[in-house]
Amino acid sequence: MKRPKVWRQLAMCSLLLFLCTGCWDAAEIDDLAIVTAAGWDIQGSNVVTSVQVARPSELGSTSGGGSGGSTGTSQTFVLEQGVGVDPVSALEEARRKLSRRMILSHREVLVLGEDFARQQGVSTLLDEVVRDPQSRLRTDVLVAYHTNAEDILKLPYALNRMPARAIRGMEQTGTMPRVDAREFIADLTDDRDPYAVGIEPVETLSENEPQTFRLDHVAVFRRDKLVGWLENRQVEGLLWIEGEMRNLSTTVSVPGRGYVGLKLDTERSTVTPVLQRGRPEIRITVQATDDIIENGTSLDFNQQQAVEQVRAAAEQQIESDIKRTLDVLQHQYHADICGFGQKLYEHYPRLYQTQLKPNWDQVYENLPVDVQVNLQVRRSGLTVQSLK
Repeated sequence: MKRPKVWRQLAMCSLLLFLCTGCWDAAEIDDLAIVTAAGWDIQGSNVVTSVQVARPSELGSTSGGGSGGSTGTSQTFVLEQGVGVDPVSALEEARRKLSRRMILSHREVLVLGEDFARQQGVSTLLDEVVRDPQSRLRTDVLVAYHTNAEDILKLPYALNRMPARAIRGMEQTGTMPRVDAREFIADLTDDRDPYAVGIEPVETLSENEPQTFRLDHVAVFRRDKLVGWLENRQVEGLLWIEGEMRNLSTTVSVPGRGYVGLKLDTERSTVTPVLQRGRPEIRITVQATDDIIENGTSLDFNQQQAVEQVRAAAEQQIESDIKRTLDVLQHQYHADICGFGQKLYEHYPRLYQTQLKPNWDQVYENLPVDVQVNLQVRRSGLTVQSLK
């Protein structure tokens, strides 16, 4: 058997060397400043940006009992700031203060200070998010409720090492909707007023970490500027309209009987524009199924009449929440965050472009809205009568 020539062996070894050259653009994690959240505030005529940079030891897996298994404290991240005439220059100033290369591709949360959102508007900031190759359009957009973004980004969360991950978890398991940069920008470009979830500091029982944060309220924008907030049951009204209601347990007052606790099982809503004698109207239909989880009345749910009383009371409460929300949006904030104009354009494009859009502010304020709620009570629990 012939042996391969020596030059062929050398050629094959040389080719294999090219496969062992390693990653030419590799970067050690200790050389990177990985931004997990960023915030913007207004200071006089300047913009202040705050970046939340994760400590490298906190980016590993929590398994195995290693150093990466700590819970969330203010020591798991570093907050750096920059000041500039616009968001880009402020971000660049913060970048210069860091001893490591700033990485924005892991930025999960954008927090807008309330004053920034009211005075500056968000168009310039979102323009940077769209154009920067490092940015992700799935970055969540939130507004600091009656405070600054800096005050929010300072706060830890006990169950998560990185606060940005805690915010993501709250959006997935809670009742508040998730609004990312892609959806926010799409609303602005589609002639629909956007909205975002509010985030606010709250007191804790811990002496080491006296404050943390929670998601509450909805920030209402008119075009690219904040104009007000939806609070309490107004938020629920918006969620019913948007079909975003989930994980909700609520208490319904049954007239003359007491209170019944309901847990939402499924929900679906439709927003349909119609023409009545040539004038536009909006019809909102909500369909939902609920389970009874608490009976604080003397009603016996073996009786269909008792179930019907609960169903009627729940339908009336949902309808009232929706109408209360629409009244604030149409007559106080004049903001079309439900996309009624968008729906009219989809169904009647010529009518919208020629007659409605030129005077949309007046049309929207006086736009009739009919609300229909159909709720089914599916289960009443393991017992039908109150334990009282």
